[in-house]
Amino acid sequence: MNSSLKTALVQAQKRFREVQFYVLIWGPGSTSDTPQREKRDRIRKDLEQLLGPENVWYSEDISEDNDPELDRLRELGDLGSEYVQVQAADAVVLIPESPGSIAEAALYQDELRGKTIVFTTKRQGTSFASNTYFMHKVETVTEREWSSCQRVRRLAKRFINDLRFLKAKRLSLMN
Repeated sequence: MNSSLKTALVQAQKRFREVQFYVLIWGPGSTSDTPQREKRDRIRKDLEQLLGPENVWYSEDISEDNDPELDRLRELGDLGSEYVQVQAADAVVLIPESPGSIAEAALYQDELRGKTIVFTTKRQGTSFASNTYFMHKVETVTEREWSSCQRVRRLAKRFINDLRFLKAKRLSLMN
């Protein structure tokens, strides 16, 4: 490979990596002792390595952060705060294995459209929750996969990278 092509590729990759990309992760909270909560934590660690820890968050991080700049966000209450967070996120990873995350998926489905990947356990029949997912990328996970699989983490990273690419492309078209 000639050096000018290599330089161009390295510079293009650097510009891509410099695009700020924010990911909100909803799912079982820190008090939940389930494989899904553990998977949520592992996905977060993977995405923090990819995007930087400052660009990946849980909603509960906002309420636990002592940053005075976040006081106004907290003053909006849970619904208002989560609405603002969904607006700020470029992507959302949703693990609807808790009542709160199922309610979030339904309440904010318009805002989540096109930027959400849902990891859910396959269940028999249809449910309220499954009916809210038709506008999102949905990946069905077996019970065993929650505890052991790399697949969920790999799919989450691929989805995030695809959306990150689209954002970088959109930003480069504006310049």
